[in-house]
Parts: sequence; structure tokens; C-alpha cells
Amino acid sequence: MGLAQTEDVSPNLSHPSNNSLLVNNTNSSILTTSFLYDISTAIGASGNAGVVFVNNEFWVSAWASNNIHLLDSSGAFSSTFQVAGLTGTRSMTTDGTYVYCGTAGSTIYRVNPVTKVVVNTIAVSSSVTARFCTYDPTLDGGNGGFWIANFNTDIASISMTGTQLSLIPAATHGLTGMYGAAVYNNNGNHYLFVYHQGGANNDQITVLNLTTGLQTGDTYDFFVNDSQPAGSTSSLAGGMFLSSSVVSGQDTLIGVSQATPNNLLFGMNLDTVLATDSFKSSNFVVYPNPATDYLSFSTKNNVKIKQLRVVDVLGQLVIDKPNFTHSKIDISNLNSGIYFVSLFDENNQSQTIKVIKK
Repeated sequence: MGLAQTEDVSPNLSHPSNNSLLVNNTNSSILTTSFLYDISTAIGASGNAGVVFVNNEFWVSAWASNNIHLLDSSGAFSSTFQVAGLTGTRSMTTDGTYVYCGTAGSTIYRVNPVTKVVVNTIAVSSSVTARFCTYDPTLDGGNGGFWIANFNTDIASISMTGTQLSLIPAATHGLTGMYGAAVYNNNGNHYLFVYHQGGANNDQITVLNLTTGLQTGDTYDFFVNDSQPAGSTSSLAGGMFLSSSVVSGQDTLIGVSQATPNNLLFGMNLDTVLATDSFKSSNFVVYPNPATDYLSFSTKNNVKIKQLRVVDVLGQLVIDKPNFTHSKIDISNLNSGIYFVSLFDENNQSQTIKVIKK
């Protein structure tokens, strides 16, 4: 398969100014990068968009064909399959039993993840079509449903049978180029993380309050923080999914960036989930970042680091220090790019930090 880049682009990209404190902030109070995989190289093809994590593997869909690619939890490609009657999948979500696929149309496809067969279709009664489709168990009085939208449309909630339940007007949410989304319920708060082709770089995550339909002010520019440092010349938002299974004990936002020259599969940790851990990012400092020759470490609150591991964007282990007792490591032999440094304490709790090697 060739690596020719194909992107699914909003026809009306806009570039509004954005004064959010989280823009260009790599380690924001909301999101920190957990993993970043070059999936164009792994799969052997670009044009990837939708993503879901089910049965301990990633499903990544090609938006312009009927291909769905399987990758293991470390981002390694295993195989490609097709689902009869399903093509052009832009988004995928799950209720824990079935996978539901949105194709930017008025039909949602229910797929058995074991047999990989369409077992039912849901006709959407709303005028809003399902480019993104994300499951919400709280909708329809706890019977479950979906939030759906297309590039520049209103955002609708629908029942499991496709009946429209509510609508967030485009003028209220203020987003353009919407592609992926994921619902996040936390301590009684109801949020929608929207991955959209807005902002200055067309590759942005913005948080909506689903109670009001308004933006919270939290925005993350994936191109500036992740895609560009990884070598991308441009990128576009793709599909998104939220999982607590990829990284044990953590809610992780998973997304596909339609980056050039290579599509990227990423995971973002929601820091609020880690707030009760004894081993938090506030307990240590990694510096300088970006770095050229050495990375130095300091700790707080009597935390002791016992192990250090460094992996690259392909998931390859490049440094492993099982009995780490020093205050710095030599990274001068590493190629320029993004790396993930995982630190483990004496209780085997870990924290991963993204670093940039110049």
C-alpha cells in the first residue's frame, strides 16, 4: 500500500482567534500526551480517520474506503478487515457491547466486534448527520444515546433508535470543522471533548459543557504541541474516542490526526483522573524541555524514582533504566523528535511525560 496523503477536510475551514490559556500549553491542566504513534508507517497507508479501542486493540478506519485497520495497544499494526455494507467510516464508538460507526450520513451502523458484521442500522431522525458519533449512557433517561454532528452543524443528541432528544445550535457551541468527539462525565459534570479543524492550525481539541452547550475555555492545539514537533508539516483533526482501558486506571482521549506526511494516533491523559494518585506530575520536574544532550530530574514530597523508560513515537523502547538512581540521563544519541519518559516510583506507580529532543 502506498503512503500518499489523503485528508478529509472541512469545506469551510475558519481560523478564529483564540485566547484560551491552554492553547500551545503542552502540559495543560486538562490534557497531557500519553502516547503518539505514526500509524501511516505502521499501516502502510494514510487517509485514516475514525478510531475506537475495543477488545484490547485499536480499530482505525480509512475514511475514503471500507478498510478498518487493527493495531495492538502499543500501536503495532496487525491486520486490515472490511465490514460488509459499511464504507467511509469517520467515527466509531461503543456501548460496551457493540461498535457504532458514523459515516457522515443519516445512518449509524451497529457492528458486532467479534463477528465484524453489521447487525443493525439506526436511522437518524435529526437534520444533523453523524460525522462524529459518541455514545453517552446518561441520555434518554439513562437508556443511552449518541451525540452527533458534522463539520459546521448543530450538535444533536439522539436516542438509541435515532430520535432527536436535544440540540446545541452552532451559534451556541461556536465550533467549525468538527470531526471527532467524546463524552466525559466527571464528578457530576458533563463535558464533550470535540476534535475539530478550527483554530489557527486546523487540529484542535475544545471542551464543551453539555449542560449549557458553551465552550469551557479549554482548548488544546495538537499541531503546535505534538504534531509539528513530531515532524508534521500540517495536520487536520480526525476521529476521537474516550477509553479507560488503554492505560489502566486512566481515562484517555484517543484521536487520529490526519497529519502530513504521516497520520498520528495519540492518547491524552485526563489529569483529573490522576488527582488522587500519590505519584503526580507535580511531584517531580523534568528539564530542560526541549533538550539537546541531557535530561535532568528532581522530585518533591519525598518521592523516589526507581525506574526510568523512554520510548519513541513508534512505541520503541530506546532507553531502559530498571534501577535508576541518577539525576539525569544522556539523550545526545537520540534522533530529534518526540519521546515519552515514564518514571516509576517505589510503589510501581508511574507518570509519563512528553519531551522534545532537539
